[in-house]
Amino acid sequence: MKSNNYYKLLIQILAAMVLIVASILMIIPATRDGILVSLGIIEGKPVYNGFKPFVPFVPGYFPDDFEIIRVESDQSVSEELSMYSELYASDTNFIKIIQQQGWAVPGMMPDAKFVIQNVPASLTETNPNEWLREKEKVDLHLDMTEGWVVSLMLKGTYIQIVSNLPPDEILEVAEGLVPAICTTKPTATPEN
Repeated sequence: MKSNNYYKLLIQILAAMVLIVASILMIIPATRDGILVSLGIIEGKPVYNGFKPFVPFVPGYFPDDFEIIRVESDQSVSEELSMYSELYASDTNFIKIIQQQGWAVPGMMPDAKFVIQNVPASLTETNPNEWLREKEKVDLHLDMTEGWVVSLMLKGTYIQIVSNLPPDEILEVAEGLVPAICTTKPTATPEN
């Protein structure tokens, strides 16, 4: 009889431990979502352009005279770094948005006085050719002598916007970034 009570107690302790571990796992959002998706209780994360690690940001603003004639994307995923980029080109200008998440994201030194979407950012002059891959340069007969890069950390995503647009226009592009599944700025409040 004593051994029967021993097994009952052991089963109760094991059941309690399983419940504690499950409760802890359900507190972590990514783990909880993974468990619920695998059980079919909820749908998986939205996928943008075949990219799953995070929801990238897309431009909600283009200059009036920026007629898009070409769009290209690139992505890479690893344990250290997930990267997604999109290139938008017109006859005379281009915008390339590079987005990264992971522990290997490069360090950033934002200018505390320079703010985009309520977060510190930086604007620096650059040579646009250094930011474009050979595949992206094909058929782009643009002025590549002068360009700008805006860097910021937005909602956990390190974003760099490279363009040969004038600085005021590239800043408008940065202010207009929205999550690929959204129709308003992530920091905007809904209007009634």
